[in-house]
Amino acid sequence: MVELADSSLHEVHSAIEKLAGATEARRQLVATTLQFLQNLSQDAGQDDRLRLVLSAAYMKVADVQGGPLQANLGDSKGALTNYRTSIALIEPLLKKDPDRPEYLTQWVDDRIRLGDLLRSMGSLEPALASFRGAIPAAQKLARRCPGNPDCRLKEADIYSGMSLAKQTRDPAGALIYSAKQIQSLEKTRRAFPDNPSITLELATAYSQAAAALNRRGELREASDDYRRAIDLREGVFRSHPADAAARRLVMITYGNLAGTLGSPLYFNLGDTAGAREYYGKALAIARDLAQADTNNHLAQYDLAYALLLYASLDLPKEEWEASLTMLRESEAILQKVTAADPTSLSKMRPLAMAQEYEGHRLEGLSTRTEAIAYYRRSLATAERALARSPSEFFFTFQAVADEEALAAAHALEGDKSTALEMARRAVARAERIASQPGVDLEVAKGKIAEAYRQLGAVHATFGEWLDARAAAARADTAWRQLADAGSKAINRTQVDKAEALLKEASAHLQ
Repeated sequence: MVELADSSLHEVHSAIEKLAGATEARRQLVATTLQFLQNLSQDAGQDDRLRLVLSAAYMKVADVQGGPLQANLGDSKGALTNYRTSIALIEPLLKKDPDRPEYLTQWVDDRIRLGDLLRSMGSLEPALASFRGAIPAAQKLARRCPGNPDCRLKEADIYSGMSLAKQTRDPAGALIYSAKQIQSLEKTRRAFPDNPSITLELATAYSQAAAALNRRGELREASDDYRRAIDLREGVFRSHPADAAARRLVMITYGNLAGTLGSPLYFNLGDTAGAREYYGKALAIARDLAQADTNNHLAQYDLAYALLLYASLDLPKEEWEASLTMLRESEAILQKVTAADPTSLSKMRPLAMAQEYEGHRLEGLSTRTEAIAYYRRSLATAERALARSPSEFFFTFQAVADEEALAAAHALEGDKSTALEMARRAVARAERIASQPGVDLEVAKGKIAEAYRQLGAVHATFGEWLDARAAAARADTAWRQLADAGSKAINRTQVDKAEALLKEASAHLQ
């Protein structure tokens, strides 16, 4: 009976896991198997074999509930509980026989999945602790079964999770773990050259290294690594066209390359046409996968993000109406997935971004009052996230962007007091970021410069040229200091605006 349950969890589940539209079937399979195992446990007690299979069952239930790197039902809280239950079941077995590969594999898998989930929920330090604690066991596992590629991949999986956890706050640290991941995978690939899973893992490693390079402003190097990842992933997908997971990975890398080429949301190479091409490819895949499995919250989230990224490009004005429609579709999807999984901070990020960009499109289409309402919605989303995780820098940066947008819009509406209030709030918030531990100081200084430039623009709107010059000078000085330090985290558009404002204010004061 235990062997039959084990077979359903591993062989049958693995056979359908990568198929589009299989989320509900996976849920039913693991739920039924888990219920069977629990009944068997009550009738016959828990011997070691049963505890091992029960541990695997709880892990797979958690995967379907909310595993952030695969198709899931959007229940992060339930997933967290069941990953911990799985760990509690396997740990006594590992203490009894610490060298047994089956026990090591189950425990390491649990710790990796728990770390990935905690990271997606914004709990970065607990996530890193989960990953870090699993490294010795993963290294032991590779020594115990060197002829098994799955045993050899665990250490690289841990470095992958650690790199992702470091991406936002410590891109240099993320690069260190990405390099370890690439080194481990290249060695494993040489031993198993025809294994597609290893090729996909290697592509992921290059993609994560590219993301860290991007955050450091090393855009050419980042685009090169993204293209390496695309080549590897496209090769696997051509050989396995029914593999929805492989197709999703191709989609992700298209989007990553597009962002580096020309997305205004990131440091980019100014290639809007290239960004549009690859975001278009990513969006086509995202829509297909979302339509294939409406129960898959990850696929719905992917579609919403793909819509947001394409619609936020620097498009010609005649396409703004269409891009606003895309942004509204994105927000509608994101409202649903965040309501279904309110503990996930990662799903609130694109929601706040979509709301901000809806405001920009509405303002461009001359409906400023409605635009202001969307800026405030975005700010409320960011503030809600910050109330739960005050050190989450993304939401702090988002709040600064929303306050700057509100300052500019209220200034154009002639509301001086509100415009100045919002501009000063943005400056104060940006300056607070720089004093927080773990922040990328170059990025933080850039945000401060942008906030001062916006404050100066508000003063200029109302003819307060002395104050405008003072604020513009602060922005200009900050950008120059970054340039003198050799920083690559410089926004040329913002630099040009600060210089132009300083010049204009100085001219009015002569």
